Amino acid sequence: MYSFEDADPVDNVSGAFSSTYTPGMIYDRPDWEASFSLRGRITPRWSIYSSNTFRGKFVAWIQSQDKVVPATIDLNIGTDIQTSDKITVFAELRNLLNRKNYIFYGYQTQGINCLMGIKCAL
Repeated sequence: MYSFEDADPVDNVSGAFSSTYTPGMIYDRPDWEASFSLRGRITPRWSIYSSNTFRGKFVAWIQSQDKVVPATIDLNIGTDIQTSDKITVFAELRNLLNRKNYIFYGYQTQGINCLMGIKCAL
């Protein structure tokens, strides 16, 4: 697996690529997977970010049959605001392309959706 990260306090870029391609040996694992994320700060307490995942097709073994699951493209954006040293409010838009993605055969992810919440550090 290859990965890189730049932990500059203003911007954060990270990514990874892995390959598990072993013909006929591994089920429910994509041929390859790549992810990329980017974070930028608007102010010292407000940031925006994007996290993106790309996966190759994979084969699932279901009732003695091979089922091919298509490749996945998952694009997400979000923002967070640190209201105090211990509290952060965030909002994310997930699956921006509204694709029918599968992490496992038979378990489809939601279409475009929103996640909002509060993070508390103890």
